[in-house]
This record gives sequence, structure tokens and C-alpha cells, in this order.
Amino acid sequence: MIVNFEKVSGNTGTFSWTVDNMKNPPSTIPSGSFSGIVVTDSNRLYHIAKYDKQTSGVTNKLPANILLHDIRQDLKEPEARTQYRLLFTPTNEMPNDGSIQVTWPTQITLDSTSSCSVMTFNNFNSGTYCVINTASNTILIEGVFRGQEGFRKEITITISNVVNPDTNKPGGGFTIQTYADD
Repeated sequence: MIVNFEKVSGNTGTFSWTVDNMKNPPSTIPSGSFSGIVVTDSNRLYHIAKYDKQTSGVTNKLPANILLHDIRQDLKEPEARTQYRLLFTPTNEMPNDGSIQVTWPTQITLDSTSSCSVMTFNNFNSGTYCVINTASNTILIEGVFRGQEGFRKEITITISNVVNPDTNKPGGGFTIQTYADD
């Protein structure tokens, strides 16, 4: 990255800048420190200053948190086949090429009879849009924001034919991650 300064009136001070139109990373963990910061003349012939100390990491103003989340389970009996509905609203707008990955806890079971659907601006209930991977305990949701650049409304993921845990022992929960795909 190159930052140009119109006028520098001293050799001390604080430099800061913003970068517009950045995509959110798949994680909200701050990046590492900038390193090797060098200030040169406009022709890049002479080094005016060099900064090697640790700097603040890069963070987004709007981390990819989820707002207004809810989980609804039709049947709560142990080992019952039931339906789960995950409802959430993303903080950031979902891009046209955005995708969602859901990881389910190991206490529940999805198998070849399980299915899923997604409601965004339309109901997407084909395996093309919502793919269940029982080997990795994940559901990959793609193509449900096409034509809806900037989608930031409630999203409902319905997972059908799920087997409830056999006991009420504590364990993990659902994880939802949103991505901007290239």
C-alpha cells in the first residue's frame, strides 16, 4: 500500500488513514502488525524515515457479527427426528456472491435423509443452494443472494430430519460464518 502526503511540516506525529470498500475477512480476528514502514520522497529515491515498531492491527469498523439470532426446534424429545430453524440478521450487508457455512454440533445427527432450505428474499430449497456434508458437520449455502447486492434482512435456514441428542449432556453449538466469495 502506498500513502501519499501532500505536505509534511515536521518529523514527528501520527499517521493514520482509512481504506474504503474492504471486504470482511472470514474472521473478525484483527490482522497482524504492519511492518517495514518506510517514508520516502515523492520519487522514492531517498528514505526520509523508517518505522519498525509494532503497530496496531487492522480491524473492520463493522465486524461480521450476527444480530437478532434465534434457534427454533420443533420436537425436543431425545433421539426424535425433528426440524431446526436458525434465524439471524447479519450486521454487514451480504454481497451478491456471498455464502454461508453452518457447522452443527456433534450431539445432533444429520444423515442422507436430512435436507435444508434457506429463506432470504426467496425460498431456496434445492440441494444446489444448500449442501449438507455429514463428514465435516457442515452445511454450505451458496447462490441465495444473487441479484440482491447489499442484502441485510433476516435469513432463515431450515434443517429437516435432524436426530436430536440421546441425552441432555452439554456440548457444542451451531456456528454460522458468512463469506464474500470471489
